[in-house]
Amino acid sequence: MSSKLTVRTELQRCEQFVGGQFVPSVSGEYFPLFNPENGQLVAEIANSTPRDVENTVQVAKRAFKEARWRAHREVRVQALRTLASKLRQSLPVLVEAESRVTGRPIREMRAQLGRLPEWYDYFASIAETLEDTVPPFGSGYLNYTRREPVGVVGLLTPWNHPLLILTKKLAPALAAGNAVVIKPSELAPITINMLAGLIRDSGVPEGIVNVVHGLGSVAGKALAENPLLGKIDLTGGTPTGRAVAAAAGHNLIKVQPNWAARHP
Repeated sequence: MSSKLTVRTELQRCEQFVGGQFVPSVSGEYFPLFNPENGQLVAEIANSTPRDVENTVQVAKRAFKEARWRAHREVRVQALRTLASKLRQSLPVLVEAESRVTGRPIREMRAQLGRLPEWYDYFASIAETLEDTVPPFGSGYLNYTRREPVGVVGLLTPWNHPLLILTKKLAPALAAGNAVVIKPSELAPITINMLAGLIRDSGVPEGIVNVVHGLGSVAGKALAENPLLGKIDLTGGTPTGRAVAAAAGHNLIKVQPNWAARHP
């Protein structure tokens, strides 16, 4: 996928993004994606399996351990600003694609996605200016505080605002020096892959950003249950939130929840 985006009108295949490459699932299987406006088949999506998820988390873990990303803030700052620039150039195509995937009006998507580059620019500046602290501790001691990335972060996103909600998770995770594995909704994966193509061309090292697809009950479950994650960030419904929180708790993994509140 080139950094110059185009909307494809023919049937396309939406592959996983692993280690900087678009690859099929180990099973070679796909599931259909339909246009919510007219019900027409618009794409075939790689049906990621638990084995795909495990392989992808391992790729992200290796990329994180190589330390170039987490240890050199200037690399992160430049990559995030480059990504912001590429997003601005690609907004018309992303707006049209997001509208087709979600069924939302073009004017709403134009207003919403037009703010996305600001997130990456903002967190690039946060990474660039972040300072450690030396709080007082007592005579004869030197006490300092450093902020360190948690490792591999699992990002689970919903269908209704694919790029906006992902960006709110992804920009700070990358600015902090983490690697990520993204599991988008099976109903809206296309623009996530388009973003992955821009990320690949923005100077982000291979393996730092990865995307798996598949059903939430299979691939999403496998990601939430993976013990190698340092944190899980989920936006979804209450039943999904309970399941993910339970899996994370079993592995003593931090959870950033954002799901629908339970009503009496």
